[in-house]
Amino acid sequence: MKNYKSNNEFNVETQFISIDKNGSIIKSDLKIIPAQEGTLLQDTHPFFESAISLFKSKSEHIQLDCVNMFDLVLDIEVITHADNSGVIILKD
Repeated sequence: MKNYKSNNEFNVETQFISIDKNGSIIKSDLKIIPAQEGTLLQDTHPFFESAISLFKSKSEHIQLDCVNMFDLVLDIEVITHADNSGVIILKD
């Protein structure tokens, strides 16, 4: 959730999830959603069942705005690498 700081700037909560080419979570900082290392990304939320196919696309950077997940509205960035691994960035 965006919170006002004392100088009226927005503080945006951000989570980074690194996954391997099989969709297994390598590392996550667990700030917004529960994404345990060693589990499949698809097991964290049904949204990722379809989103995992984005890692096989030719695009290297995809942005999805206003995704409803866990009673939150998130902006999601998907960054893919040549080996189909990548990073997912969640912004609340």
